Amino acid sequence: MATYKETRGGTVKNYTTNPDNIKEGQVWYDETNRVIKLGVVGSVTGWSSGGNLNTARYNAGAAGIQTSALFFAGGGNSALTESYNGSSWTEVGDLNTARELPGGAGANNTTAIAFGGFVSPPSTGVQALTESWNGSSWTEVNDMNTGRRELPGAGTSTAALAIGGNPPTSGSALNENWNGSSWTEVGDLNTARLFLGGAGTNTAALAFGGGEPNKANTESWNGSSWTEVNDLNTARSQFAGFGATNTAALCAGGYVGSPNERAITETWNGTSWTETADLATARRLHSGAGTNVAGAAFGGYDGSSATAATEEFISAGGIVSATLGTD
Repeated sequence: MATYKETRGGTVKNYTTNPDNIKEGQVWYDETNRVIKLGVVGSVTGWSSGGNLNTARYNAGAAGIQTSALFFAGGGNSALTESYNGSSWTEVGDLNTARELPGGAGANNTTAIAFGGFVSPPSTGVQALTESWNGSSWTEVNDMNTGRRELPGAGTSTAALAIGGNPPTSGSALNENWNGSSWTEVGDLNTARLFLGGAGTNTAALAFGGGEPNKANTESWNGSSWTEVNDLNTARSQFAGFGATNTAALCAGGYVGSPNERAITETWNGTSWTETADLATARRLHSGAGTNVAGAAFGGYDGSSATAATEEFISAGGIVSATLGTD
C-alpha cells in the first residue's frame, strides 16, 4: 500500500495557520483549530462566509493572502491589528500610531508594512509614517516622501509600492517604491486618483478604479512606468482590490453612486476585466487580501454601519482548504 509521502512527495506537517500557496492534495494539521485539512480544487466560482472580525471597522489597511491576512487601523483613529488564519481572526499587537485610511502591503500575516493614512484633528492630519510588522509587533521605520491617505499598496514588506491617494482631494498620481529601508519616488500614474485599488509587486503592479469622480481606468506597472490598459466594466472607488501580479487581480464591491454600496466583483486576467459572482454583502470602504482565484474581503461599511463580516472568494479551478476531521 502506497504511503501519502510516496504518492504526494511530502509528509503531513503541522501549521498554526493554513500554509501559503496550497497545492491540490496537500494535507496538513491545523494546530490552532485542531483539525486536519486538505487542499482541494474549487468547482464553483463565488463567495462564502469566513470568520468575523473581532472589531467591525472600515477605512482600514490590509496585507497578505486569503489564508494568512492582516487587517489594521480603521475609522475613528484605530490602532487595532487583527490576524486571519483562513478561518478566524485574532487580535494582535497594535500599531504605534492610530490612524485610518492607510496603505498596506505584505506577503502574509507575519510580514507587512503600513504606510500613510490620516489622524483626525486636532492631531497631525495626513501621515507619511511607515510601520513594519514582524508577526508580533509594529516598528516605526522611514517615512514616505509625501504623506498621503486613501491609497493602496502592492508588493511585500521589503519591496512595495505606495500608489496615488489624497492629497489633493481630486487625487494624486504619485508613486513611491519601498526597498525595505526607504522610499523613493518613481514613475507617476497617468491618471491621478484616490480610493483606488492596487495589486501585484513593486515591479509588476496594477492600479485600477478610484475617484473622484469614480473611474474605471486601469494601469499596468513594469517597474519603471505605467501603461493604460483595459478599463473596469463598472467605474467605482472605495472597493477591495488585490492580486498577486499585474496579470491577475480582483476588484470587489465599492462605491458607484446611489445606492452607495455595491456587491459587484470583477476579475482581471492580464488583458480584460470580467464580471463574476457578487459579494453576499454590498459594502464600501472595506479591505481585502489574496489573488484573483482565492481571496478575502473583510470589514467596511454596509450602508447602515461598520461590518465585521468576512467573505472568501474562490474561482473554479482555484485551490482551497477543506476540513477532513478533528483530532
